[in-house]
Amino acid sequence: MDEGFTLCEMIYDEAGRAVDFRYLEINPAFVKLTGIPKEMVVGRTVREVIPGIESFWIETYARWCKAVAASGSITV
Repeated sequence: MDEGFTLCEMIYDEAGRAVDFRYLEINPAFVKLTGIPKEMVVGRTVREVIPGIESFWIETYARWCKAVAASGSITV
C-alpha cells in the first residue's frame, strides 16, 4: 500500500467541538510520506506530533469522519 493510513480517535471538548485527535495506529507508508517515525506518532495527539496545527484541519477531519460514519462510505 502506497497510501498513508491512520487509525485515529477524535477528542472533543465539553461543548462537543473537535479539539484534537489521537493516533492509534499508522502504516509504513504514513512513516515514509511524513518522515515521522512510528514511535513519535502512535499514542500521541496531532497537537503533540504537529505543534501549531491549525484548528481548521482538526475540525475538517472531524466533519469528514462524521460524514463517513453516517454514510458508511469514504467517498463522501
